[in-house]
Amino acid sequence: MGVKSVGIKNKGSGKYQNNSSFSYRLHRFTLSVDQYVKSSGNIYGLIVTSLLFGMSHYDLGFSFGVCIAFSIGGFFMGGAALRSKGIVSPILMHIYMNLIFVMTGMIFS
Repeated sequence: MGVKSVGIKNKGSGKYQNNSSFSYRLHRFTLSVDQYVKSSGNIYGLIVTSLLFGMSHYDLGFSFGVCIAFSIGGFFMGGAALRSKGIVSPILMHIYMNLIFVMTGMIFS
């Protein structure tokens, strides 16, 4: 029984142990989005990333309309990240929204 690698960075090298892992792909996606935002500006980058955020939930079984609503939420979370120059506030916003969805039975019901 082996242990599956989840893309942990090797200390000091900045390289991932498993290039096909979810963590590696997420890291590559984040870098490409970051490059897009730098080349196109904050507003266009915010719009594109919020749409991608919302549509990434489509694979989880949410309807297209709900994914558009999540895109709007992603727009506000992205705006909070830009304004605060950090990710703590959007993480807290996401946790808060997930708690609401769990309590109302929208997810995990």
